[in-house]
This record gives sequence, structure tokens and C-alpha cells, in this order.
Amino acid sequence: MANPRDIISEVAKRGGFPMPLKDLQNEALLCVIEKRDVMAILPTGYGKSLIYQMAPLILKDYYNLYKSVCIVLIPLNSIMQDQIIALQKLVRVKACYVDYNCQGGQALFADDDDEGGAKSDGDVIVTVPMSDIADGKFTLVYSHPEALLRTDTGKSLITNMEKKKIISCIAVDEAHMILEW
Repeated sequence: MANPRDIISEVAKRGGFPMPLKDLQNEALLCVIEKRDVMAILPTGYGKSLIYQMAPLILKDYYNLYKSVCIVLIPLNSIMQDQIIALQKLVRVKACYVDYNCQGGQALFADDDDEGGAKSDGDVIVTVPMSDIADGKFTLVYSHPEALLRTDTGKSLITNMEKKKIISCIAVDEAHMILEW
């Protein structure tokens, strides 16, 4: 297998992620490659989100996976929306978020002619079917913890993705905002 640091660096460059990565981002990503749990308690603005945004791409390359999905549990709609827009516009990572009732997802589809980082008039946030999410068509799937863990549809989604072996990691972001575990 290739050197893990080389894979991390290559994915960051190819994906358009900020370079160079910080030491603790690299350390966390190396733990992900080694299939170790990671708890990154880092200062605001350090780039914690970048760790789980890169993780499925790195695992896909390192382990030569057909599909690799990171499920991100996050309690705030505004952060989910901001991150899928940024991921699509800045690094072209396919991301979506699952609605609170787990009936569908939302994703941004960008105007291909727009090269800037800002949302343009050609960008559209659209509803995507749960079947697309279950099939691994999105690298990052953001969701409220309750949507996936308390609804039949959410439980079914996780079960189907597990059977297909496409879940490469699960991240919990903004954990201090989750009121009940």
C-alpha cells in the first residue's frame, strides 16, 4: 500500500483542500487510516470539519474502495447547509443533508460555468431521493442524530449502507449542541 501521508497529501491537492494541512489534522487523518477512533477537540477555526470531509476520500484511495461515505451527525441545519454549499463550490465533493424526518435529502447542484466560490444564480438546492443517499451517491451525508437513529427510514438507511459496506466513517460535529444522547 502507498504511504498514508502521501495519500493524504494527494487527496488534499486533488480535492482542492487548503494546503498544507496542520499537524493535528494530519495526525487525525492518519488515525482514520489506521481505523482508530478519533476525538478532535481543537480550537474554533482550526479546521476540524476538514478531517471528516477528507476522511472518506482518503479511505477510498488508501483501501481502494468502490464507494466511501462519511455520515456526519450534526444538530444544526444552518451548518449542514453551509457545509454542503462550500463542499460543492470549493472542492467539488458531493454532499447532502437528510431532512429532520428522514424523508429526503437536500443537495446543491452548481452551474458548471461558475468558477467562483460564491453561490451563483445557477446554483440550485434540490431534494434528492433517499435511494440515492443509500446507494452512496454522496460522499458526505449530514444528518440530525434523531433523523437517523429515531426514524424507521433513518434506521433502514443506515442498515442498507452497512450491507453495501459503503460507510467508511461516522463523525459527530458540534457535539456540545446535542441535548440528549
